[in-house]
Amino acid sequence: MVSTSSSGMQYAAEITHPTPEGASNGLIQLFGQGSAIFVYIMDALKTEGCSFTPSLLLATGLLIAGGVIITQLKDRPAA
Repeated sequence: MVSTSSSGMQYAAEITHPTPEGASNGLIQLFGQGSAIFVYIMDALKTEGCSFTPSLLLATGLLIAGGVIITQLKDRPAA
């Protein structure tokens, strides 16, 4: 996802135009750290046999949901 971060930050800066670019990029960086929280969720969802299947299914569901949300984003019309 590092390769797409520059495009994502540029898009975020464009759609939040009155807001300073640093603020929108900082929020993206902050929410990107949510993956560390997911590691703790993975540990909590681990089964008695130390299987990570439930957490991987959750990750798959989140990936699909994120893909659906991304396809619904609209570009701002050029001014």
